[in-house]
Amino acid sequence: MIPQLIIALTLVAEAGGVPSENAMSRVYTVIHNRSNGTVEDMAKVCLKPHQFSCWSDNSLMERSRHSKSLPIALQIVKKHAVRGEIGQARHYLASFLYRSPKCPKWAKTGRITYDEGPKGHVFLEGVK
Repeated sequence: MIPQLIIALTLVAEAGGVPSENAMSRVYTVIHNRSNGTVEDMAKVCLKPHQFSCWSDNSLMERSRHSKSLPIALQIVKKHAVRGEIGQARHYLASFLYRSPKCPKWAKTGRITYDEGPKGHVFLEGVK
């Protein structure tokens, strides 16, 4: 699979709660922040075990392949659409999970850089 498609599928699947260009661009920025910035390295980051849960769910990835959002995601990759509002965030999770008793301990070690609201994600930097 080509690197651009790997990244785009990750954007569609991971921004599932908020399937918008802005939400996908924020996920793209996290991937970028975890990599050296090349498309090839970003694709490796997407496929790295235990990083993006969408790659362990075959049905989710199949739905992403047929999503109407995929062309938008491919444009984000092509434009290299890094979003400044999330800063150097390298992690995110669903906002509802962050605010629940089931919030993973790692998430509370970071600082919120951006919050998309109740149906979106919380972006974090400095996670230990």
